[in-house]
Amino acid sequence: MDHNSIKSYYGSPAFSQAWQNIDYFNENQLNILTKKFQDFYKKAPGPWSARVRGRYFLIFLFLRYTGARISEVTGINDQADVDYRSADVTLAILKDRGLL
Repeated sequence: MDHNSIKSYYGSPAFSQAWQNIDYFNENQLNILTKKFQDFYKKAPGPWSARVRGRYFLIFLFLRYTGARISEVTGINDQADVDYRSADVTLAILKDRGLL
């Protein structure tokens, strides 16, 4: 596919129409989902399960509050990307929105 056909595909009415019918979670639904993840984590039957469920909960929280992509969040290295003293996390940004 050449550049012109890609541009015409993404600029086509069919492509933009599909995005107009997306339903998003409202604040109440997000709060319920957050509580469900938290309960799932707290009810872990053992330490290994708690660690796995805690990771899922953290991934969900990063996605909810940062708007990062799943691949950006799951790519966080807790040894290299987390500064525990300042509570900062460095995310590798995979796509610059200004380039599109």
